Amino acid sequence: MAGAYGPDWVMTRAEIRNRLEQPYIRYTVTDDAPGLADHEQLVRWATGEELQARRRAAATRQAPLVAQLRRQQSEQDAQDAGQSALF
Repeated sequence: MAGAYGPDWVMTRAEIRNRLEQPYIRYTVTDDAPGLADHEQLVRWATGEELQARRRAAATRQAPLVAQLRRQQSEQDAQDAGQSALF
C-alpha cells in the first residue's frame, strides 16, 4: 500500500501511479479497493495481460515519432548515397 501525504497529496498519488505503471515496471496501482482511504493506493504485481496492454499503448503513442525518425533516416541515407557517388 502506498500513501500520499502533504499539501498536494492528489498530485503525489498521480506521480506514484505514473511511476509505477511505466511499461518496464511490473506493478499496478489501484485506488478503488475496499478499505482504502482517499490518500491511499493499493500496489500489486501486474499481470502479463496488463503489461502487454501497456506495451501496446506505449507503441501506439510512439508510432508517429518512430515513423518520422525512420523517414528522416531514409532521407539521410539517400543523401549520403548521392554524395558518396561524387567522391
